[in-house]
Amino acid sequence: MRNNIGHLVASASRTAPFERGRWRLGSLAYKLVDPGAADYHQIVTTRHGFTMGLDLRQFIDRTIYCTGEWEPHETQVIQRILRPGATFADVGANIGYFTLLASHIVGPAGHVHAFEANAQTHALLSENMARNSATNVSAHLLAVSDEAGSAVIHHCEPGNAGRDMAMAAKPEDRGSTVRMERLDTVLANTSITLIKLDIEGGEAKALRGAEALLTGCSAPDLLFELTPQLLTENGDDATDLLEWLRGIGYILSEISVHGGKASADALEQSYYHASKNG
Repeated sequence: MRNNIGHLVASASRTAPFERGRWRLGSLAYKLVDPGAADYHQIVTTRHGFTMGLDLRQFIDRTIYCTGEWEPHETQVIQRILRPGATFADVGANIGYFTLLASHIVGPAGHVHAFEANAQTHALLSENMARNSATNVSAHLLAVSDEAGSAVIHHCEPGNAGRDMAMAAKPEDRGSTVRMERLDTVLANTSITLIKLDIEGGEAKALRGAEALLTGCSAPDLLFELTPQLLTENGDDATDLLEWLRGIGYILSEISVHGGKASADALEQSYYHASKNG
């Protein structure tokens, strides 16, 4: 009974025509829906009109199921920046929420490059692309970094595949490996409107691997997660990353409920929008 009520509340949250109080419905649904029930696999339409297959045992999937969307503040930035005909790069695409959001916005005249390093997650991404006939999307099974080679996938948190990390492979590593490339190589001669990155501490290396894109005459906007601890685990520093971006001409704004300019003195886990257009 509790699980059934949860599904009803989730449906109401996804389709509610109002914003105020909607996230309370989603939060309630998240508590009521049983991820261990036999009906853990669901196919739903998001609040933005595209269809996704979801595994309710996974944190991201369950959140989308219960609310109809993922990371609403990032969603708003993408909706504001992208236009029909634009090109979007989704680095750390997971099962494709932002990929499909962008696919719908840029339309047949635009294109989306989705990068996902986990082969199992990449397969789910491809299934969701097929569900939406997203022929304007190229799904790349590879890790993005500042060098070419191979990366090993570290599965960090059961129930949250979005926390999987791809790190440069070492001889002593065990686990699945994937090809690793620089964005400058994969997206050479491509005009990119916006790059979104969420790769669990690999953002600094991925951005360094896109230096030619970021310093070119048509530098893309950036939308990226910043988690100091994860960057440190990858051998990078959050303050250094922000200063490097400023040094090549980017203006940084922290995405939060309260908004405001990015500060290197307050580097909690957060998302940033970086643009050379102010």
